[in-house]
Amino acid sequence: MKQKFRMFSFVKVGDNLGRSMKLYPRDFHAIVAGTCSQLHGGADTDSYSLYRLDKQGKIVDSIAWYPEHALTLLGTQNRDRAEEMVEDWNRLGCDE
Repeated sequence: MKQKFRMFSFVKVGDNLGRSMKLYPRDFHAIVAGTCSQLHGGADTDSYSLYRLDKQGKIVDSIAWYPEHALTLLGTQNRDRAEEMVEDWNRLGCDE
């Protein structure tokens, strides 16, 4: 596995994203959707698409491409729960 974070991992997006990402949201928890390579092909295994979580732990948005260095794996992981949350988000049209 070339990428650092697996799909459906819970991660934290940090504050230090750099100048090129100054308009991107920061300092939130998310679920990994996958790398650019996993989702679209190619060699980019360092850029991640994420499902952004609100303070209550509910998916509120999907956003890409966050660099690997901006992410930290959270201590509590539950792949089944993450997959269920993403399925609900997708099924409800991403606007619930």
